Amino acid sequence: MASILALACVLLWSAGTMLSACPVPQFEIEPNGLVIDEALVTPPLGLVTASRQCAASTVSFDISAAVDDPEGDRVFVFWYVNYDPDLGGIFQGNGDPSVAFPFDVCLEPAAQTDDTVLIEAVIMDRPPVRLDGPGARQTTEDGNVRILYWVVEIAEGDACCGG
Repeated sequence: MASILALACVLLWSAGTMLSACPVPQFEIEPNGLVIDEALVTPPLGLVTASRQCAASTVSFDISAAVDDPEGDRVFVFWYVNYDPDLGGIFQGNGDPSVAFPFDVCLEPAAQTDDTVLIEAVIMDRPPVRLDGPGARQTTEDGNVRILYWVVEIAEGDACCGG
């Protein structure tokens, strides 16, 4: 029994010596694809309250400071309101992430009839497969896609200007 214990001690000492003599390689992982700092998205992701009042009917969604592609690829963004793949539904498809998306509760048809509206920003580092239907939410091979979501809760009342 003592010989087994001595053998175990020698093996542990040998393994410890080898590990301390052979450094563990350090790998630097290159960033790949889109990086989104959700803390810089305005308004914050999740629930947003909007009002059908003349002075406060527009909510501006801005991701310009939050989106980066470390590989230097051009970034495209497409904004959707209550996306339905059968209807397509690109609301604003200019592809430029530096442009804020103005959602006007008084002008958007879905906001005039629904109590909640789903806003989506589809962000890609390659052009979309198509500009309508499901293809607008997909990108070419080797591309990256991220989707950010907000639920806009429409406050009671109908005090929109000009209506």
